[in-house]
Order: sequence, then C-alpha cells, then structure tokens
Amino acid sequence: MALAAPALENPPRDGKGGLILAWKSFPLAASFTRLITAPFVRKIEGVENLPPPPYIVASNHSSFLDGVILSTEFAWLEKRPLHMVAYDEPFAHPLLGWFLRSGRSIPFSRASVEGSQGMLRLALGYLKMGEAVGIFPEGHINLGRKLRRPRKGLALLALESGCPVVPVGLVGSGALLPPGTWKPRLRERITLRIGRPLHFTEEKKEYYSVTSPARKELISFLLASIMQEISELSGIAPPSAVGRGGREG
Repeated sequence: MALAAPALENPPRDGKGGLILAWKSFPLAASFTRLITAPFVRKIEGVENLPPPPYIVASNHSSFLDGVILSTEFAWLEKRPLHMVAYDEPFAHPLLGWFLRSGRSIPFSRASVEGSQGMLRLALGYLKMGEAVGIFPEGHINLGRKLRRPRKGLALLALESGCPVVPVGLVGSGALLPPGTWKPRLRERITLRIGRPLHFTEEKKEYYSVTSPARKELISFLLASIMQEISELSGIAPPSAVGRGGREG
C-alpha cells in the first residue's frame, strides 16, 4: 500500500522554487553550527554529482556529529535545508533541538510502528515539495569496522517517491568523535564524499506490480546496492548480506 504524503504548510520560496533560508531561524542555526564544524571539515568531494532536488541523501553513521555536519554542509552547498531523519530524543535538548527544528528535521520515534510510518509520510511530503531528505540507513552509529545492516525505511522512501538516492561517505567522523565519548580529538578532520545518484526507476515500476515476497527481495536489492556505494565512499566494509526486506526502518 502506498504511503500518502501529508498536506504540509507552504513556506515561502525563492525564484528557483527552493525554500527561502529566512524560513524561521534556519540561517542563524546553520551559520552558528558551521562556525563550529567548518574547521573540522577537510574537504568535500563530488559536489558535481548532486542532482537537482528532490533527492535522498544516504550516509554512513560513524559519529554523533554526523547529522549536524551533513545537514550544515549540504545547507551551505544547496542554500536550502537538508531535512534529516533523526530520533525524537535529541529534539528535547535545548541547543540541539533548536538546530533540528530550525532545519525542519524529521523526528522518528522508535517506540512504535506508527512512528516509522509518520516519519516516512513526512519525508515523502518534503520530497514532493521539491526538497532534499537525509537519512542514515544504518539507524545507529557503527563502530568503524563494518557498516551496520540497513533498515528498510530508505528503500521504501526511494520506491514510494521515485527520487534518486545520493550516497555519501563521511570519512573520519568516527575518529573525530569516537562512539561512546563526548570529547572530540581536535586534530582529526572529516572528508565528505558525495557519490553519483542512484536511480531506481525500473524498480519502482516493478514494486507496484509484484507480490509481497517479490517486494521484499526488491527492497533487499536496493539496500544492498546503496550500502555498497556508501561502503566504497566511506572506506568502511559493507554489512553482512541484508535479509529479506532488510530490517524494520
């Protein structure tokens, strides 16, 4: 069953159809975070690979800083928010919550199936508005040796929306702020590697014409293809073979 995108309020747009950065407090939030994160970003590779929005950014997740760095750098590149999917707990933090709300991040409650469905509907709504959505398919921070097995939300989002998936490798974020610590290693630097967009036009057509078991195999194929690209960009080993349909996402 197809997910229905919600009717979102219409924010002001610029002459190119993009959301004006003066939308609420986003420019202040993006400027503030970039002052902090920019010294730790060595370079961004593959900017020429970015397609016109809407598109879905899918990245490895190796540090607590990943979401902030990814959304901030994409905002400066594209002059519009990257609507990141994030667990709902950080929204309660005074400073981080302000940043997430300013960039119109998408809260995701892991406590229920309804939380997953709500996240997907909101993400679809932004994509139908011509915006970009960011997601960490692993769902949790990896330990740097191997990518975690992906959750299926990314595949469902790509199939339902028909938007291209832009794989991204965040290199060095786990060294800058290792998992389990809040003390950054100030000499470490991060490189963002943007891969070529992945289009799943034929898979989208097939998705609506096959039975449920075949859909699960199709989802597995999409997830394996995307994670392989992320692995090559990040330099982290790909996850073990994805089970039928991937994990719940």
